[in-house]
Amino acid sequence: MSFFEDDIRKGHPYRGAAEMKFYIKSKKLEINGLGEFNAKTQDYNPPPTGRHDIEIPYEPHPLGDGYTGQAKYAKTWFRIGHHGDRFLYCGSISAGCITVEDIHRWDEIYKHLIISRKGFDGIGTVEIIDK
Repeated sequence: MSFFEDDIRKGHPYRGAAEMKFYIKSKKLEINGLGEFNAKTQDYNPPPTGRHDIEIPYEPHPLGDGYTGQAKYAKTWFRIGHHGDRFLYCGSISAGCITVEDIHRWDEIYKHLIISRKGFDGIGTVEIIDK
């Protein structure tokens, strides 16, 4: 039984806020309590540096369809901030978002983030660092 399933079974559906750091130049995403992942963004259009809230996903994103053979939850994208079109998702193409290239590990990330909560509409924060 996974940690995720065990938490739900014990009646604790949510844990505290997820904390992440994304290093633009190093192309790494660190998720506290989970590990480090290969991630990228668009070189000429990166997300703004600083700390940003990450929202609870609100609908399946159709651009994840091409990755569902590698990751069951590939259509789940998490918005960076509370408006705009910057997201955290898995894939191989980035349009200024945080794109996790370790597609085969996306379900692990999803399961960690989906039970994290920060306030009413968030799952945590990401600090974006230009290193």
